[in-house]
Amino acid sequence: ITKLVGMILIILVMLGLAYLYVLRILRLTRRIEAEAQNQMRLSYLGLLSSGLAHEIKNPLNSLQMNLQLFEEEAASGAKPEQLASWIRPMEREIRRLERLVNDFLMFARPLKPAIQSTRVAAILEATAELVAEEARRKGVQVAWDVAPGLPSVETDEALLRTCVLNLVLNSIQAAQATGAIFMRAFPRGDKLVLEICDEGPGIPEDKREKIFEIFYTTKVGGTGLGLPIARRIAEGLGGTLDLTEKEGPGTCFRIVLPFNRSGA
Repeated sequence: ITKLVGMILIILVMLGLAYLYVLRILRLTRRIEAEAQNQMRLSYLGLLSSGLAHEIKNPLNSLQMNLQLFEEEAASGAKPEQLASWIRPMEREIRRLERLVNDFLMFARPLKPAIQSTRVAAILEATAELVAEEARRKGVQVAWDVAPGLPSVETDEALLRTCVLNLVLNSIQAAQATGAIFMRAFPRGDKLVLEICDEGPGIPEDKREKIFEIFYTTKVGGTGLGLPIARRIAEGLGGTLDLTEKEGPGTCFRIVLPFNRSGA
């Protein structure tokens, strides 16, 4: 019996030591994971910073060049209308810088959705009105449709409007002349599906995921932030944003959101 008790005590001590070792390993693992995540965050911040610096450099160079030309023209006694021709490009580059900074802040700041009951039709209608002038200049028609009896969705109306607007503006920029962009919303079980489809040139298979990478763009003057912001908003609202297949040429983005946030 004494031997048995001694063996049990030894086993208990060994189990205790094993438990302590497991705890120690778990703490070490968590510390390593935290350090790795910190390194990843630092690496990601470095990527964002270098990307932002690259994007800012182009309009700054343009501003510097135009300012120099403006000074030379002013020194040579140029007329006010001639000087104005150098001011307009500078104003354009300042607006580009402002858009870049605003987009970057939108991407970098933590999302704090203000959830409320939202009519999807109101968002699509407001988006169509906002882009009407831009679409007209490109010769593109923008239309929208909502399934009959579509219930309201519990979401952040302003964030969802920004998400949809970014996708529609992307489609307008990519659309061919006399093309069309169509927004539609319909239910699928307990989810809301929002599709934004265009008749543009489409996106090659090997670039379908790259388009959601920050600062990736194939458009002249593009910031490469519109689509990453749209996806981040969709995910921040408890949903998804992906490209989906469509018949014929063009691109179709699909947002899927829960109707009820408690079911997200």
